[in-house]
Amino acid sequence: MLNFSYFRSGLIIIIILILVKYCNAQIFIDHLVSPTEMVNSLVGSGIYLSGINYIGSDSATAIFNSNGYTDIELKEGICLSSGRIKYAGGPNSIDENLSFVNGTYGDFLLSGLLQQLITWDASILEFDIEPSKNWITLSFIFGSEEYPEWADFNEDVIGIFISGPNPIGSNYFNKNIATIPGTNLPICVLNINNVTPSFPEYYIDNSTGQYFAYDGLTTVFSPFTNVYPDSNYHIRIGIADADDQYYDSGLFLEQNSLKSLDSNDFARFRFKEVYNQNIVMDIIGSIENDMINLFIPYFANLTQMVSSFTIPPGTTAYVDNQLQISDTTINDFSGPVTYTLVSNTGTSKDWTIVVDYLPNIEHEIIEYSFLVENNSNLWGDLLGVVDGQSVFIEAPDGTDMSNLVATFTLSDNATAFVEGIVQQSGLTTNNFADTVLYIVEAENGDTSHYEVIVNFVTDINENKNPETTILPYTGNNKITIESLYDITVSIYSVSGSLVYQIKANKGINSVDIKNIPSGLYLINVRSNKSYITKKVFIHN
Repeated sequence: MLNFSYFRSGLIIIIILILVKYCNAQIFIDHLVSPTEMVNSLVGSGIYLSGINYIGSDSATAIFNSNGYTDIELKEGICLSSGRIKYAGGPNSIDENLSFVNGTYGDFLLSGLLQQLITWDASILEFDIEPSKNWITLSFIFGSEEYPEWADFNEDVIGIFISGPNPIGSNYFNKNIATIPGTNLPICVLNINNVTPSFPEYYIDNSTGQYFAYDGLTTVFSPFTNVYPDSNYHIRIGIADADDQYYDSGLFLEQNSLKSLDSNDFARFRFKEVYNQNIVMDIIGSIENDMINLFIPYFANLTQMVSSFTIPPGTTAYVDNQLQISDTTINDFSGPVTYTLVSNTGTSKDWTIVVDYLPNIEHEIIEYSFLVENNSNLWGDLLGVVDGQSVFIEAPDGTDMSNLVATFTLSDNATAFVEGIVQQSGLTTNNFADTVLYIVEAENGDTSHYEVIVNFVTDINENKNPETTILPYTGNNKITIESLYDITVSIYSVSGSLVYQIKANKGINSVDIKNIPSGLYLINVRSNKSYITKKVFIHN
């Protein structure tokens, strides 16, 4: 059953997403926000929040939004910078360096991650949480203008620190959870790059990026931390320049990604464009209770889809007893798919993944014509030219247009109406003696209007030239041309396609056109001195 609230939200997102992807790409930075607004944007389900505090420059914090699409996985969230965050939006220029000195202090915890290296211009956001379940997670990327030139020694750094009770004993005391997976190394320019190289699998070259202005970015990190439910934890998120105060770095944290989960919960579920060639953007799932809804463009094939998901450590996913590997396993999502998450303690939970097609948003007339096979009073096909919101058709002077059947092609699943009557290609008749207005309605209800305009054409020269003459066509399968020079004769359809070409000597020439189908054509006769063009209705 299609959930309408999800459907409406998904439709709005996908429409904006498609438009944004093919327009001038950028993210939108709102740096006039309070620390409370930022933390409320970051916190998702299962978290009770209190005690918000910010230390740093007001120019270094913001909320960002991409209207649904970026060239990395994060679409919206909050950001902290070691410079001026309002300049972090793309497109990136490799020749311009973001470098602003905020004149603020460094941070002792971030310096501690770098063996007491001096830090500068720190931005620190801290607050208290009470998680309702036994895991917490959040998702983020790191970006820097230090890339790639200074990656071999610069250590601009981020840290996400947690303090509170540790379920396996003792306490977390400013434990940094923003580390490179499988290590205790902090995330910084020196530790992740493709120059030295160091963990290049987590590095993204953003030199030609359209959405973020930093020259290099990391992939998305989503660390998990085991916690006691209903206990108090202090979170401290920070970024700083290291070594010197120059060249900015940024930390981008995904909206609503700081959430509390059970061992059998999904943190993220999506279809990534990079693993699914039949989609043109990442499709993000909406997670609620034991169901995940995704809305996908109408043209996608759902039978061979690769899902990308994030689940707590020690938890495994199965579909019909087959182990699921994120970014790898293929499934058929044309109907609901049940994922079973099994924790390392043996508990399990079933999740239903429902993928719905979004309705087509297109409402266009693609091709339009009057064909002899459907109109016995015509002696040749009349092909229309679609130009913007108008369809132009040229017909021989005197043609009866009062009762014609149009043949047309619309956008997929679109419907055409004339005066409220549904139009069927090749069947419906209309009076085209005057302009006819078509209303084309897309599957989602959006409409566009098209005027069908018939112009009557007499058999006259468009370019008069005393040196070359195209004699009137008499229907004898030949066109006669007189010229004082050697010529090239080209015959084009009204859509501009070349259908016939021949060279001829000066004098009187008869061009054989018996193999050209009946219809309206443009005849161009060119010599090294002049050219002439004429519209001719060929009726063989």
